[in-house]
Amino acid sequence: MKGFIPEIHEILEYYKLIDIIQEYKNTNHFPNKCIFKSIVNNSIIMDENQQYTHNLSRKMVENIAFQVQPQIQMCPLYYVIDRGKVHRRTVSNLVKLITLPEDLHLPCSICLKIIDNVVIHIFVYCVELNALRNEMWDKIIDVLGVELSVILHNKPDDELVGIFLGAQWELQDVNVYDKFIVLISKYYSWLYDICIGSLYNNIA
Repeated sequence: MKGFIPEIHEILEYYKLIDIIQEYKNTNHFPNKCIFKSIVNNSIIMDENQQYTHNLSRKMVENIAFQVQPQIQMCPLYYVIDRGKVHRRTVSNLVKLITLPEDLHLPCSICLKIIDNVVIHIFVYCVELNALRNEMWDKIIDVLGVELSVILHNKPDDELVGIFLGAQWELQDVNVYDKFIVLISKYYSWLYDICIGSLYNNIA
């Protein structure tokens, strides 16, 4: 089948909207503009979210992007950027980290150890950054308080890195959340350049 009408029919079938046309054909009844727009948007968003979830969850490695953003929607970090434009550049580097490949066996540019996931390694494991991490945790306690800091510290490593990159967790206060993300970005905004350096050096 080729042509304009068959293509429309295929799209309606793909997004499970063909029943609306069938009902109109049988009853001469069609939803008003607002209702029809809502039905179409919901059908498309539902389908795309299912595809997005399937594509990410079928990976064999833990996926930071999936933790931070389990559905197709605005990345949480963009809201932080929008609320506090003075920190746009540093927080934007955290956003970039989410998109990096996670299953590359690369040497850490700091300690030179071969690792599976350079982002998780530098956030959690790199021994050359222990002093920096200790300093950061002291600042986190100042921002979050002891109780939330203990909850955060007890998270599994991959989940902890996801939270550092904007994944939702027990923290509900928007203002405190923004301060927390800005704090993390100030300590690790340089990480993107380090990761990209490792990636291109090894490809070359």
